[in-house]
Amino acid sequence: MGSKKVEYHVHDQYVALVIGKKGVTIKAINERTGAFVIITHNPEYPVKPDHKAFAISGTEDSIRLAVKEIEMLLYNAKAGHLQKQGIDPTMVLPPPGMFCQTYPPLGPAL
Repeated sequence: MGSKKVEYHVHDQYVALVIGKKGVTIKAINERTGAFVIITHNPEYPVKPDHKAFAISGTEDSIRLAVKEIEMLLYNAKAGHLQKQGIDPTMVLPPPGMFCQTYPPLGPAL
């Protein structure tokens, strides 16, 4: 399997969550998945004004793992926020994996 690169766009509200204090979270994602995740200031794809682009490179499998970890971070943060408001997140949120899309799309896993 060759090396690939995708972008994953995250709302500004959650960028710090993905990076973590002093980069701890993003470094851990890199170590656990084997992918290389970094915020990019030169995205190749159009980014909404209130989003930032993360460049994720590695094998397709390592990229999928990294994206899954980021999506779980986002899901858990959003679910926790809703629960504090007394709202059942399963009634409002799409399942993990449905928040964002990679650019270009990874396509279905085999």
